[in-house]
Amino acid sequence: MKRSGLGVSEKLWTRWQNWIGDDSFWPENTGFIHGDLHPGHILVDGDERVTGFIDWTEAKVADISTDFIGHLRTHGEEELARLIAAYAEAGGVVWPKMKDHILELAATYPIDIAEFAIKSGSGEYLDMARGALQEE
Repeated sequence: MKRSGLGVSEKLWTRWQNWIGDDSFWPENTGFIHGDLHPGHILVDGDERVTGFIDWTEAKVADISTDFIGHLRTHGEEELARLIAAYAEAGGVVWPKMKDHILELAATYPIDIAEFAIKSGSGEYLDMARGALQEE
C-alpha cells in the first residue's frame, strides 16, 4: 500500500497496518448495514424506545462494525461493550475482537475526511485531513 499526498504519521500508519494484517480483528461475515447510523438518524418515541431509522442513503452489505461507530463516538468504550453484549444476546453475530475492531475502524476517520476533501476540493477539509492524518 502506498501513502502519499496528504501524509500520514508513522504511528497512525503502523497502527493501520497492524490492524489490517491481523485477521483476528476481522469479522468472517458481512451484513446489511445502515452505513451512517448515529443519534440524528434514530427515531425514538416518548418512552425512549427506538421506533425507526432515517436516511438510508449509505445502506449496503458491508462490515457490520460500521454501524457501531456512532455509538462508540457518542457513548464511549464502556457503552460500546454493553451494546455488543446486547447485540449478541439479541442474536447478532459477534466475534472475540469485535470491540477492538470497531475501535480500529473508528481510527480510520482521517481517511474519510481526506477522501471527502479530495473529492470536494475543499481547502478547509484538506487542512482538516492533513491535521487528522498527523495526529499521534
